[in-house]
Order: sequence, then C-alpha cells, then structure tokens
Amino acid sequence: MSQSAAANGSRPASAPAHVKAAKGQPSGLWVLFITEMWERFNYYGMRALLVYYLAAKTTAVNFGFGWDKSSAMDFYAWYTSLVYLTPIFGGWLADKFLGTHRSMLIGGAIIALGEFCLAATEFWGRSAVDVVLFGTAPAPFLTSMGGLLLIVVGTGFFKPCVSVMVGQLYDADDPRRDSGFTIFYMGINVGALLSGVIAGPLGETVGWHWGFFSAGVGMVLGLIVYTIFRPFFLKGVGLPPHHQPEHAKDRQPTPEEMEQARLDEFERTRPLSRVDWDRLIVVILLSTFSIGFWAVFEQAGSSLNFFALDRTDRMFWGGEFPATLYQSVNPLAIVLFAPLFAGLWAWLSRRGMQPSTPVKFGLGLAILGIACIAMIIGSMEAGSPRPVKIADTPAPVQTALNARRQIVEEYRRENARSKEAGKEETKEDENESEDESEEKVFDVLEVLTYDNAEYYSVAFENKQAIAFELFDADGRLLRRRTEPKAEDSDVVAVADAEPEEILLADVPETARTALLAHAGGRDLKTLRATVTAKKPVVETWKEKDGAQCERTHFQHVREFEATWRQDDGDVSVGVREDGLVLFKRSEAFGQVGLAGPQWLLLFYILATCGELCLSPVGLSMVTRLTPARYTSFMMGFFFCTTCIGNFTAGKLAAYSEQLSTGRYFSLFGGQADFFLMLCVAPLVISAVVFVLSPKIKRMMHGL
Repeated sequence: MSQSAAANGSRPASAPAHVKAAKGQPSGLWVLFITEMWERFNYYGMRALLVYYLAAKTTAVNFGFGWDKSSAMDFYAWYTSLVYLTPIFGGWLADKFLGTHRSMLIGGAIIALGEFCLAATEFWGRSAVDVVLFGTAPAPFLTSMGGLLLIVVGTGFFKPCVSVMVGQLYDADDPRRDSGFTIFYMGINVGALLSGVIAGPLGETVGWHWGFFSAGVGMVLGLIVYTIFRPFFLKGVGLPPHHQPEHAKDRQPTPEEMEQARLDEFERTRPLSRVDWDRLIVVILLSTFSIGFWAVFEQAGSSLNFFALDRTDRMFWGGEFPATLYQSVNPLAIVLFAPLFAGLWAWLSRRGMQPSTPVKFGLGLAILGIACIAMIIGSMEAGSPRPVKIADTPAPVQTALNARRQIVEEYRRENARSKEAGKEETKEDENESEDESEEKVFDVLEVLTYDNAEYYSVAFENKQAIAFELFDADGRLLRRRTEPKAEDSDVVAVADAEPEEILLADVPETARTALLAHAGGRDLKTLRATVTAKKPVVETWKEKDGAQCERTHFQHVREFEATWRQDDGDVSVGVREDGLVLFKRSEAFGQVGLAGPQWLLLFYILATCGELCLSPVGLSMVTRLTPARYTSFMMGFFFCTTCIGNFTAGKLAAYSEQLSTGRYFSLFGGQADFFLMLCVAPLVISAVVFVLSPKIKRMMHGL
C-alpha cells in the first residue's frame, strides 16, 4: 500500500509478506490460538476457584481463607477489574518499547510464577484463625496476595499483545479478520473449557493448591508452544518499534522484508488524519458500551457461581457434580458455536449482508438481556430467597434458630478463649460474642417461597461442622447438610467405604438417639428403618522426628444412615458415631430452595451467543480501526472497559443480598429482582446502540 493511501487513513498491511494463508486463514493463527488457549486455561482455572477458596472455612478439610461471601465477591471485583486494567499500561509499553512478542513472553512468565505462588500457600498449612488476613495470618495472606498481584501484572503484559498479533496477520481491509478473531476466540475458550473440567474440579474436590498449580502448568505449556513455533509461522510479527528487518543472520534481508520495515516505520510516524480520529472515537464509544455487557456477563465468577453452589439441584445419576463444572458451559458453547458464527459472518460478507460492527454489539447486548430471563425463572423456582431477621420468622422457627444461635455463640466464645488465653482482650471478646447481632450469627439466614409456602434456610458453624439446614414455617427440620471439620490439620483426603446393612438396635446409643430424634417421635420398636454402617478411611501425614515423612491411613469414626417411609415420602438421616447429624433428606422436600440445573445451562448458552457477537468482533474492531502506533494501547483500553465491567459485576454481586431485600425496588421479590435488573440493563443499552449504529458506521469510513 502506498504512503499516500496510508495518509488517507488506511493502514498498510501489517502482516509480513511471507505469512501464507492456510485453509483461508493466516498460518500463524493456530500458534496464537494454542498459546492463548493455555493462558486462558490458567486464568479461568484460577477464576473458577477464587471465590470458593476465599469463602472456604479455615476449619474445612479443603480449607480456605474463611471470608464471608460478600467480602469474597467484593475482592473478586477488585481482582478481575485490575486484571483487565493493567493491559492498558502493558499495551503502551509494547507500542513504545518492547513490541508484542517480547511483552507476551514477559507476561506469560510472570503469570506462571503467580499461579505457583498461589499453590505455594498450601505449604503454610492450616491457619489457626477463623479468617485469614494480613493481621491474623500474614504468611499465607502475603503469599496468596503476592501470587494474585503477579498474575495481574503478567496479564497486563500478555493480554493486549496476543490479540494485537492476531490483527497483525491481516491487511486492514481483509474480510477474513472478523472470522479469524472468532476462531482465535474459540482457542480462548478451549482453554477455559479445559480449566473447567481439570483445574476447577481438581481444586474443589482434591485441594485448592492443586487447581492453582495446574493453572500455572497450563501457562508454561503455552509459552513452550509459542517459543518453539514462532520462528516458523510468526516471523516478523510482534517486533518492537523502529525495528530492523527480521531475517536470518546468515543472509541479507530481501526487498520484501526491507519494504515491510519501511512501511511499519512510516505507519508509526505519520500524522493522524481526521479519518483516524473518527475511527478512534468509534473504538472508544463501542468499548464503553461493552461495559454494560461485562457487568452482567461476569456474574459468572461471583453471584452465578454461588447460585450454582447453593441454589441449583446438581444431582445427576445418583451423585452431585461439582459446581465448578458450570464454568465449562460457556467455553464449551463457544467451541461449538464459534465455527458457526465465523462461517455465518463469512457467508453474509460474501453476499454483502454482514451486519456492521455496532449492530453486532447491539445484538450481543440484547441476547445477554434475554439470557437473564432464564435466571429470573430459575431464581423464582428456587424460591427467590431473600435475607430475613430472626425476629421476622414464625415463632416455631425462632425457637429452632435461637437454639442454634446459642450453640454458635458458645462455640465462638470457646474459640475466642482458646485463642486469647492469658490476654486482657479475652473478656472484651467474650462480651462482644454475647452481644453479637443476629446478622453476624448465621452465615446465611433466608426466607424462600415454594409452592405457596414459606421455608427458612440457615447456615452456621459450630465446633464439629459447618451446617446448612432448611425449616418449614412450623419449625420442622426438613433438610440438613454438613461439612465436618478436619480433625487433623494434616488430613490429605477422606476415602469413602462400602456400606454394610445392620440393625437399628446395633447402632451405638449416641448415634441411635440422634437418628430417633428425627423420626417424628417414633421409638426403636415402631420405626421400621433400613440402616447401613460404613467406616471411611482418612489419609494423613505421619510425622517422624517432628517432620512430615510419609502418608498413612487410619479408620475414621463409623457413620450410619437410616431410611424410613413417611406419609409424604422417604426420609434419610445420616449420623456419625459421636452423634453429629451429617445429613437429612426428605423426598417430599428435596427440591425446596433449589432451581433445576437447566436454568444456569440455558443462561450460559444464550450469554455465549451474545458474547460471540461482541467480544471477538470488538478485538477485531480495535486492530482494524486503530492506527498501528496505538494498536496495543487501544487494545489495552478495550480491556480497560472490561475491567470496569468486571468491577461493576463484582460490586453488584456483593450487594445482591441488599438488592434482594426490596430496599430499592420490588417486582418479583427476592433474588429474582436482582436478575431482573441484570436483564433490563443490557436491553436498554442495546436499544441505544441500535439507534446510534448508522452514525457510528459512517464514522468507520468503510472499515
């Protein structure tokens, strides 16, 4: 392309002349596809685990930081926003000094180091405090926060540059660009899919540190692939500004390589035209509109994550699948649908019918708003839970809750005394526990509506376990689930055992008394129950001379499960030998407070279609409309608007309980109103984009 053409606002071909097409796309695309796939495996693997890890109790077998959900989601907002803020600085450094190639290598190495730091938090062992903070447990806190900071910095170097390098494979007016970015976007989500089925379940079921470690390994694999194959397929792409022609050391540069270096230098030094400024305004405007999209879409890592964990029926083929598997739906849908969208854009382009970039943005926002309807329905099916105070519950429920409140407060007083033994603050802490407000006693206290009746859900921690219970308005315990605390700080895993059928009379008295307490007043003679017993095996470390030297196994206390028939269906109760009630399941009330698994599934599938209309098209837009000297910086700006969207998403999630109380508005009531707000916002923004799209298209000047 001539210099005069470039001065008129067109960009010279930024891809080197020797990059050949393979099956309709540049041959270097698959290298960047695989590199970004592994980087996204790293990011989404960590994202799937972060809020669960922060909210996991320090006393749980798979222990975490013990933060409350609101604090975990608030931190998630800050973290994910910073991840998408730093690319604007990394992009500037790449444009001015490093070039995209070097910036990618630096960023990838820092990201991998950050993940390994997160995994290394495990080496500090279980914290003796209830909540891990700098003031309570500085070593694990600083290790994990340092790891997250490294990931934030590394992403700033890596994220904008890999997308810019994809754009550098195409001429400015190449019609394959949108399709190429859609294929590249599929690579992003292949990595996200793998993280959801590997890193997520690995961290949730085996240990958080294994999930983080696997994410770091993924980043290392991406760097290895890129380093090996770049000289063959990406030569001349991603060079620093004012570079010399890239050629083999044993020969002189070819005329094509000399011309490419001359054109690159001209493009980086020519003055900007009016056309350039119009196109930059388009990039800024559409990037700003995308904030509304990401504020809703990124609920996937916070409020929707907890909805999957606490409010979704995840029973499948007799077992409960991990909540983190829902994080795989979006990337799986992208892998399946991205080729269809890439083919659709190419098919429409050949017929002169391809929608303009602003129209695609509007479609993405509209589809996302429609997807939220599924969550409104799902929330209403789950009873549209909303926070409630003890004083606002029926008298029988208050009696049950107050009994549990006494247990929780006594546990906290004992815990405080053991930690503050010999200190003057003991009495002060004890008094605070006695006067503790009811909002702080229970981790969760909600009312929900199911089949025109009200039910009450409560979660709390006592000496033996973390318990989740469901009561009806008469104060009857309908359902219970517990997470027993680790009895040994070095527990590695708990292996289940095969159950053996025994007589109820042979159950130890403490466990039998606990079983009969849930049998509606029936005694040993009248209760016809099927009883099984099992003895799990605990795997732990064996110490020798004060050091952990080998793994060992020991038999855990026995567990018993009794099942009997009531008028409204079967009831199953599980207890430990020491009387701890592990679970209670009622066939008639099994679905109370739970949404069907299809609603989250439907949301993710529809939201993915909206994402494919907006995100890869946005990446393509930045590389197509931005002058070469600012491409990495403007890609960073595009991700900066994603940063604002992520921050808004996390803040909305952190305040979702307040929004569910009807404090600001109430239409459906409870959590359904929160999802209603998420539905309306992108629909309104999409209407604005559609109205402005003709004007925006004219400002793009044919690109």
